[in-house]
Amino acid sequence: MHINFYDVKTGLSLVRLNLNQSFHRNANGTKVSGNRVNIFSEQEYHLKNDGKTHMRAFPLPHGVLKNTSDFLESLSNLLDYIHTEDENKLELRLETTLDV
Repeated sequence: MHINFYDVKTGLSLVRLNLNQSFHRNANGTKVSGNRVNIFSEQEYHLKNDGKTHMRAFPLPHGVLKNTSDFLESLSNLLDYIHTEDENKLELRLETTLDV
């Protein structure tokens, strides 16, 4: 599961929660596996120098971002992390009959 916030104009991801067992290798060679957050980094783009990687990965927990596989808790943590204003105006609903 990924929760991704990106810029529509550029198509660049700004913050992405990865709740899975895959990995990301940062420009400095560190491999971050499992639940993690990827954060936009212009420095990472220049260091990686592959023309596409523009995020640096950090293992969870990271600040207010907890290491959980609960989608609603993860989304709530992410909204706190990006300092979402007027969060009382947000309405989150999940259908209980989702076909998987």
